[in-house]
Amino acid sequence: MDLSRHPDFPASGVRAGPRPLEIAGGEPLALRLLDPARIDIAAMERWDELGTRQAGDNPFAEPWLTRISLEHCDPQRRAVLAVVEDRTGAWIGAVPLVQAARHGRMPWPNWAGWRHPNQFNGTPLVRQGQETRFWRALLAGLDGQPELALGLCLTELPADDPVNRALIEVCRAEGRELHQYRRYARASLHGDADLPARAERCFKPKLRRRLCSLERQLAAELGPVEFHTTRDPARIAALLDTFLALEASGWKGAAGSALDRAAGTREFFLAAARSAAVRGQFEVSWLEARGQCLAMTTQFVGPNWSCGFKRAHDERFARYAPGLIHLMHLTRHLCAEGNGHFDSSASPEEESVNRLWPDRRELFDCRVAIGGRGRRLAFRALSALLGTWHAIKRMR
Repeated sequence: MDLSRHPDFPASGVRAGPRPLEIAGGEPLALRLLDPARIDIAAMERWDELGTRQAGDNPFAEPWLTRISLEHCDPQRRAVLAVVEDRTGAWIGAVPLVQAARHGRMPWPNWAGWRHPNQFNGTPLVRQGQETRFWRALLAGLDGQPELALGLCLTELPADDPVNRALIEVCRAEGRELHQYRRYARASLHGDADLPARAERCFKPKLRRRLCSLERQLAAELGPVEFHTTRDPARIAALLDTFLALEASGWKGAAGSALDRAAGTREFFLAAARSAAVRGQFEVSWLEARGQCLAMTTQFVGPNWSCGFKRAHDERFARYAPGLIHLMHLTRHLCAEGNGHFDSSASPEEESVNRLWPDRRELFDCRVAIGGRGRRLAFRALSALLGTWHAIKRMR
């Protein structure tokens, strides 16, 4: 990444962490805090090697996508890359972190997992089988940092991911406080033998008749309606501008939140989609009538879990619900593929996908106590205060 040097780092691009940490049951590990913009070739190779052996299935944590995200979505270069490595220099795990003075509205110095608005999974990149050792080393390393941070705050962690399960187990074993201050679920498809039948049951007869009727009306006005999908990199590259224009033509464009409205988000989307497509990890599906695109979705494809990325529809034809018609076809396509599980990445409150997708994926946001005895007492006191505040708000 061609960015100027991070002001918090020396010329080497490495801020020294504590001495190697003695982790029970294995060789010493070390926590290093790196400037992502100044990682040398050897470290880049270790990062990429880690990406080929990751536990879980989070595309947003893959090294190539993390680098694209940091380059385009962290213009102030606030993030550091926290790396746990063994005595040989091999990386056990890596996660971008930022220092924050507040947690929500409360003054509460903390380390927080760095994410951008178009990232829908906050699970760190961790070597398979090393989940417990990673968390023990990361938390012990943050305990020893000179900053006055009271906690590590992480968001959008799927509860079924082995990396996130290990975090809970490590905190329980160490007697370290972990507060899951938010638990929620979003629509998903769990790839098993019963999925096609389970998904079809969500299309109630009345809903199915309505969508089929709307599709016929749409075809009568515009011509035959067709559903397409592709993973071909060349075809995907040709479709990306169509998607950006479609999204910008709707309410997101009017609100200024469309990807195309800012150079950083536009370039992030294009770079992420093109890079994923070349790797065979990207799919685009769309609904069209006589060459006119009516709705489109993009998704990352993984070996076990795939996940939705961005979607849009032509709001000029909202009376025909092209987004719902497209979702109906996409659901059947995903069920027929049988390629594992699919996380919608949708908001838990998004009614359309909640109605049409039968399964849910549980996620949680949490804060974990770090530091010595005094900092942990402060963490407990602030957590109690925050809990009381939220209780009062619910009563109101």
